[in-house]
Amino acid sequence: EGFLVVGRLLTPRPYRFDVLRMTLINILRPVRGLALKVLVDNRFMIRFNHVADREKAINGCPWNFYWNLIILNRATAEDDPLQVDLSHSPFQVHIHGLLVRMMTREVVEAIGTRIGSAVHYDHTQPKFVWGSKMRVKVSLDIRKPLKRVLRVCSSGGEEVIVSFTYETLPTFYYACGILGHMMCDCSARLEALDRG
Repeated sequence: EGFLVVGRLLTPRPYRFDVLRMTLINILRPVRGLALKVLVDNRFMIRFNHVADREKAINGCPWNFYWNLIILNRATAEDDPLQVDLSHSPFQVHIHGLLVRMMTREVVEAIGTRIGSAVHYDHTQPKFVWGSKMRVKVSLDIRKPLKRVLRVCSSGGEEVIVSFTYETLPTFYYACGILGHMMCDCSARLEALDRG
């Protein structure tokens, strides 16, 4: 039976599954091997022969294939692979512009929950360093635009505008902020052009 993962390549463009397969084998490097099966709608299923290989693949996200996001999620043998939720992917987010007194785990996690879910604070970053950024791992809904800035209030009531940068960001169209497409593929841009 194995340890299953359902994946999706987030791209509107055609691609060669055999090249994706070899890329996945090279980046995931499973100790006990894997088998891949192509599905529909850019979906595929991976069967790992050991749970540690599956967890390494999931915990290493986000992965990309020629700058196109690969979304992975655990599955069971009872799951319909076409119904497994592939709308979220984790990213390391850098938060810029925080006041020194706001550079705490609680504040960073609260900001993280405003831009995504499943927040994991990076404990390795230095604390209370003026001018530095804070980092948090957040599960982002890939159907929504990336947040660039956010207004937050300090404990003293002072409003601060913080900005975000995203590590290993795949293809996205900057104007709409949606992952997985570029300007020529943006339906919102085409609708705006149609309206004049």
